[in-house]
Amino acid sequence: MMKVVLCLILLLACLGYSSNINNNITAKDSVAMVPLQQYIPATERMAHEARLQLYQALQQGSTSDEILHLMEPQDSTVPFISNYEKLQLYLLLGKYELATDFWINEYIEDEPRVKHFPSTKNLLGEYLDSSINLKDSLIIKEQVRLIKESNIPEDSKKLVEILASVPLITNYYGHHFPKKNRIRDIALTTKHSIELYEISLASLDVFACDFPNSKYASLVPQLKQIIQEEYDRAHPTLDPAIYKVYTGGLGIEAFYPFSEKYSISFPIQISRFIVTPTIFNGRFYTSIGFDAFDSKRFKLQPFASVRDFGKDKIAKIAGAQFDWRILLEKRADPKFGLQGYISLKLKYLAEWHEKKDIQNIFMIGLGAHFW
Repeated sequence: MMKVVLCLILLLACLGYSSNINNNITAKDSVAMVPLQQYIPATERMAHEARLQLYQALQQGSTSDEILHLMEPQDSTVPFISNYEKLQLYLLLGKYELATDFWINEYIEDEPRVKHFPSTKNLLGEYLDSSINLKDSLIIKEQVRLIKESNIPEDSKKLVEILASVPLITNYYGHHFPKKNRIRDIALTTKHSIELYEISLASLDVFACDFPNSKYASLVPQLKQIIQEEYDRAHPTLDPAIYKVYTGGLGIEAFYPFSEKYSISFPIQISRFIVTPTIFNGRFYTSIGFDAFDSKRFKLQPFASVRDFGKDKIAKIAGAQFDWRILLEKRADPKFGLQGYISLKLKYLAEWHEKKDIQNIFMIGLGAHFW
């Protein structure tokens, strides 16, 4: 009996000791784990604390003056919020004069990167995007409306409206994928066309005439240059006939040879090189050509080939073809980036067989192409 009692006492003592150890370990671990979960590199701590303080002030509904004070870093050379976030905050607070002035000036400057952007959960960024997401064209439209209705200078209202109307560069499928949040990525429309760029550039000229004494008058040439550069980068996807003459394409051509029956060709162009399978007077051959000159309306292509007519009938061919695009689609197809045209063609072909004189053949034709 005594042995049983002693065993029970020993067991209870062990359980108590084990529980005490576990409690101590759990307590120590809980203390140790919090810093591990919330660990902030030393280089990020100042930015992290400043962003967290600003986020908490927004959540608690602090006054505009308090939030504006928290937005400014202690060291002006070490920003902790991006220009995009700063503009979001100005608009969220209804500080439209600050917002428009900042929008216009920072549109020109390169987006400064936050040197030590916290690698922890971006509470401030998530809060701002949920409150005023400037990637949403409907929200931008509402903000532009509020700016126009506010009591700020007319030139600020007008210039921001122009900048918000500049289209975004998109891919062939109409999608825009900004690498980072930029003030230049804020746009009223997701449409992408030459006309919208031209309207934006013309609107800046009108602004310069309507507000010659504006404090932003000196910025207009810089703004035009930025929009023109965006326009030039986007133009090839919108009008290949002007900016992508050597890109290649497919077509079908029908010729009337004055000394033969007919000729039909199927040109395939890759960069400047052109492979053209051809049916000529019932015979088939393939020529290799080179796009020697190309512009919006005119094209010159020299070519050569060897044509086999059977036993002892091999013909060598060389010549040149001149195209005049008489009908050109106004714009490229936005989905595939293709543009069609119809061209009038003049073709000269020199053909000679062994032990025979050169035969000169002139043709006129019509072709339909897309590139």
